[in-house]
Amino acid sequence: MASWQRIAERAEAEVIRLNGILNKHSIIWSVEDFEHQAIEREKRLIKNDVSIKYDRTKFLKALEKMIEKHDACIGICWDTIDCYLDEYCEI
Repeated sequence: MASWQRIAERAEAEVIRLNGILNKHSIIWSVEDFEHQAIEREKRLIKNDVSIKYDRTKFLKALEKMIEKHDACIGICWDTIDCYLDEYCEI
């Protein structure tokens, strides 16, 4: 496991712990969500004879942009991740 993954896991655990103390809840999106969605999209599009690949080194930047630009009235969903994969990570 990469060091950034361990840091992210510790940070996520701390957010969950603090939310419990403060009686709050958070929704957390991660680089792993981008990886999952990229794998699913690559598989699905290959079945439709479309070749698409994503640069995994750009997932963190795409995640950061997605959080920075999100509209709290609309929220973030899997379709949002798809858009950021295509915009920032497609090779």
